[in-house]
Amino acid sequence: MSAFTLRRPVFLLTMIYISQINFSTAQLLQAEYFDVRFSDYAGCKLPYYNGNDSIYLFDGCLAPGQNKIHLFTISSETIEFVAPMTGLAVMVNILGDDFGNMYYFNEQEVFTFDPVEKISTSVTRLSSRIVDSPVFWDDQSNNTRIFMSGMGSSGRSVYNVELEYGSYEYVATFSMPIYGSASSQIGNHVYLFDSGETTNRQAFKLELDTLRAGLVGQPTLPGYNLRPNSVYDGSFIYILGGHSTLNGTDPVYTHGIYEFDPTTSDNRFIPVADLPLRNSASIFNFAPAMVFVPHVNRIYCFGGHESTDSSVISLNTVFYIDLTPLRR
Repeated sequence: MSAFTLRRPVFLLTMIYISQINFSTAQLLQAEYFDVRFSDYAGCKLPYYNGNDSIYLFDGCLAPGQNKIHLFTISSETIEFVAPMTGLAVMVNILGDDFGNMYYFNEQEVFTFDPVEKISTSVTRLSSRIVDSPVFWDDQSNNTRIFMSGMGSSGRSVYNVELEYGSYEYVATFSMPIYGSASSQIGNHVYLFDSGETTNRQAFKLELDTLRAGLVGQPTLPGYNLRPNSVYDGSFIYILGGHSTLNGTDPVYTHGIYEFDPTTSDNRFIPVADLPLRNSASIFNFAPAMVFVPHVNRIYCFGGHESTDSSVISLNTVFYIDLTPLRR
């Protein structure tokens, strides 16, 4: 029996004034660092927040020796080793169910991790290769069915995976490839910020009920060329990183976060002071792993890759961005 089965029981002056308020408010965001750092490679962490005091961090990137699960405890600000992983994980977001299990993904295999028993178990093996693309819960399935995007050699296929039975089927094809995307799921809608199309500067919206998908909003987002990350705070989606020096640099979008409104599809850039970037030309090509924690209104960030003039370094820092100044 799998671990999953075991655990189921006024006019111009007014406009100028408002603009100045928004700008000065945006300047209040700052990266605040913890004393704790990762002792080994932390360029490809995959986070999962359990809703309480724990953020689990899975190794990714299929890198040799990168098969560990760590735990960051919010209240104590500490990192500890939890358990080894079975196999190596691709850069696919971690999912968690209502029973505490977490799911991670190998090149062709889905695994579940039980944080109580601290063991990983294979759920199913797919015939199609899993690329570095997002996966999502079917919001109507009571944690039994997921959608896997960007499958196959084209990066366009979508599969439906029944976790309870280990079965899967092809269900749709996207109009564009999805590689290394940031994604945020809101109910049965998913917003993707894609690195598969370097010319795409819009959000990609997917309706899981109908599997209809299309671009939304104005083309004013930056081009995401590598691996951005995103979080949803209940009102807005925040996107960080995923840029490439090969496509030029722009300080406007490298030293801060983008705020995307899923209701209007509008976006704005918000500078963040003291990000772990060496100079004004530095960028995050692999964004830090990101988790939003509601009760403190913070985005917690872990590791990532920083690039300057094609020199890439792995980051071992842990920091947070407090969003409170945005809503004062």
